[in-house]
Amino acid sequence: MAQQNDEVIAEVWSVQVITTGPVIAFETGLEERAGATALALSRADDGRNCLDAWFDLPPENTLIEQIVTAGKTPEHEVDWQVFHHASRDWLAENRQNFPPLTIGRFWIYGSHIELSRPRAKYQLKIDAAQAFGSGTHPTTEGCLLAFQSLVKLASVKAMLQTGRILDMGCGSAILAMAAHRFFPAAKVMAADNHQPSVVSARDNSRHNHISPASLQVHLSHGCAARPLRLAAPYQLVFANILAAPLRKLAPHLTKLLAQDGYLILSGLLVQQKRFVMQAYEARGLIVYDAVYHGEWATLVLRRKSAVRS
Repeated sequence: MAQQNDEVIAEVWSVQVITTGPVIAFETGLEERAGATALALSRADDGRNCLDAWFDLPPENTLIEQIVTAGKTPEHEVDWQVFHHASRDWLAENRQNFPPLTIGRFWIYGSHIELSRPRAKYQLKIDAAQAFGSGTHPTTEGCLLAFQSLVKLASVKAMLQTGRILDMGCGSAILAMAAHRFFPAAKVMAADNHQPSVVSARDNSRHNHISPASLQVHLSHGCAARPLRLAAPYQLVFANILAAPLRKLAPHLTKLLAQDGYLILSGLLVQQKRFVMQAYEARGLIVYDAVYHGEWATLVLRRKSAVRS
């Protein structure tokens, strides 16, 4: 992948799904089954919902057709198409569709936004590039809102001042950087199994003037990376992924979590809550708080023993 003027120039492919109905089924299928590296939600000119899924390699048309067919409902129209983008600066194009937004006390903006003055106490400059996490997705917003609600508690604030925080499946590292903004003296770790996401996370951290010593980003398949395990236990863990991986990671995330720590899970639908929670309840964790955004859920978990003490 070539670099030019700090912009990512690459040959990529995208699948665009336009529908009069919800896109959740297509979103989950394209990421979980087809391996999309980034997703973008928008509105088509005619008001229909538009989902763009990006791929490093050509997607299999047969698989995409299966995913679209499985997500269709009789009452909604669905159109889809595969695009090949040869030598296009898709990061720059993505920036044009990324307006600044406010989530609680955070003001999140792309590097294409000119700042004349500070807009909020906690600012984050995010270029999602080939990583999930510009702040526009309901699950990212849910995590940021759950985190800000949590740190209003004096006990949590005191614990995290110099505590340890992990962002598992970090994507652009927006959650890790948000945690650092609140707690600059904490040790923050971020990990993703997607190498372009790791590169993007490190770039975003540097653009936000966060040193590698304060926020480490590692390539890790699950929780396997040695630096992640050595830094445990964590007082706070973010895991904004998908329902199936969240369930699979339950024993590993629970092991990394401090006895009095908090685990923020997202990337799951409300209807998948029971499916995910079975794995965590079996390991002594319960729902402490929750944030719901449409059909998406963000869950804050704690050990049952910590809640009762």
